[in-house]
Amino acid sequence: MNLRRTGLLLTVVMQAHLSMAEMFDIEAFRSNGLLMWTDIYSNGVYSIQWASSPTDEWNKAWSKLESLTATGGTMSVNIPMYFRITYRPFFAPHTNIVLVAGGGQPLGPPYDFYMSKYEVQNCEWVDFLNDAQIHTNDIRGTNMFFASGGNVYMNSSMSSDEILFSIASSDLIYDTGNPVGARYSVWLVPSNRPITGVSWYGSLKYCNWLTLVAGRGEDQRCYSEGTSGSAWHPSGIAYADWYDNFSPPERLAWLNNFRGFRLPMDDYCLRASYFNEWYKAAAWNGQTNTTYAYGRNSIDGQDACWMSSSHPYRMYTIGTTPVGYYDGTSHGGSFQTRASSNFFGLYDLSGNVAEWLSDAWGPNDPDMRTRGGFWSANFDYAATDYLDWDRQKSTCANYLGFRIVTTGP
Repeated sequence: MNLRRTGLLLTVVMQAHLSMAEMFDIEAFRSNGLLMWTDIYSNGVYSIQWASSPTDEWNKAWSKLESLTATGGTMSVNIPMYFRITYRPFFAPHTNIVLVAGGGQPLGPPYDFYMSKYEVQNCEWVDFLNDAQIHTNDIRGTNMFFASGGNVYMNSSMSSDEILFSIASSDLIYDTGNPVGARYSVWLVPSNRPITGVSWYGSLKYCNWLTLVAGRGEDQRCYSEGTSGSAWHPSGIAYADWYDNFSPPERLAWLNNFRGFRLPMDDYCLRASYFNEWYKAAAWNGQTNTTYAYGRNSIDGQDACWMSSSHPYRMYTIGTTPVGYYDGTSHGGSFQTRASSNFFGLYDLSGNVAEWLSDAWGPNDPDMRTRGGFWSANFDYAATDYLDWDRQKSTCANYLGFRIVTTGP
């Protein structure tokens, strides 16, 4: 949208959540530089950008105009020259990152890292798939082939060994009657339950995509990717070197050189070690390591979502709860939970879905690790020092999900 007022050129650029079809409206642009517009958005930020001429490169704006909170109403600012307005929605995994401070845990990671408060949710995965399907010709959606039924593969051969997402193992639906960019949606159940049906490859692609949409840059993506399985591995290291042993120097270089989003590491270890990020986040309570990831050494149906939990969502085919459900409330009297946010403020590291990790089962092993228990397993799987059985990278199951970490906030 271009408007000319009193000799100045106004260019409006919208970068919005893909389910939002409406555009904001320019109400007024006065000769004194006062810009007014109305919108419907209340979960994101606007930035005002300027250029020295209509054909010049857009630059980031004056500091006071870089992050204006959307109010869902009329907004106004004073602008001195050429400018544009961009809207950026908040992505829940990015805004729900919490610090896992280095040190404290004996033998554990001495460095800071950041982990998502919750497992990646259905609604977040829908955002990703819908956006990626629009961008199959650029890095946001490359190495993704969308099959007619909603499955996603890394190439058009649609091999079961090269699958990123199986819609049958999820709560999502795929409607080809909708335009590209709006074909995926959540089927009837709460949209904030954890996504399932994602393979290890799919979780890596999501991490790379989130790195891009969060503005961290193409060179900060933590994983290499491609149209075959061997193309997927940590960035900055050859597949063969990562496969034979993800060594401490290689891990340290990975952390230092790539500040995008990624999966947690567990360093091939059950308990504390220098690079066992998952165990640090799950087990450490500030004084000692606990058996379960909510800071206690006992478990029952009020603590977490596992096989013997009798929460209301067990009626669904996939018996997960909304993320953060075990918060100490009774949820309107339907089911009493016990507060299960842990020392770092993280939820559901014991139960709900098993979570993919960056690490293989061991050096020279083709299978990957998952930890954290899941809704259809007994309490043994929910223990912080329990390593779920090894899984093929292409496994897509209704009990498998993931959460993300990053070395930089």
